[in-house]
Amino acid sequence: MTISDQIGNDVQVLTDRLAQVENYIKDCDSAPEKTCAGLKITNFNLTDQGEIKGKNGQLLRYKTGTTPSERAGDCEWKKETITIYSNGNYVDIYELKDHGTYFGDCFATQIKLHNAAGSTLHEWKWDVKVAPGAIWTDTITGNSSAIKAAFDEIVDFSREGVCTWPC
Repeated sequence: MTISDQIGNDVQVLTDRLAQVENYIKDCDSAPEKTCAGLKITNFNLTDQGEIKGKNGQLLRYKTGTTPSERAGDCEWKKETITIYSNGNYVDIYELKDHGTYFGDCFATQIKLHNAAGSTLHEWKWDVKVAPGAIWTDTITGNSSAIKAAFDEIVDFSREGVCTWPC
């Protein structure tokens, strides 16, 4: 194969890939706000883990819950672990993967903590752009007077996610 033949083959491969990307963009453009995929809202139990010592030596009760992997389009929420503490602190550790080839995707996620009646007692949101083929791991921390006040009532959390392109 000559260099000219190889260049011709490479150009054809790139032309085919560009057509695929253009079709993907058309699909996204037809959706509201270019939303390409979304997770169904799912509830996950929070399990009482007992007590640990806090920074100041005080005993804190804590609960944790972990999600399974869920995928929407090219976006995968690989796992997420939520921990809440009786002093109102919370930690959200999550891992994402973009299975795309050409462009990254934007993950937008909302977490809600619920009581047994299903009422939302606290919520937070985050979004992040993940490069194509990449895995992104991050930690969100915070403190909420609502968590502190209703710690014993909180039984589960829900996660809702949307994967969009372009960001």
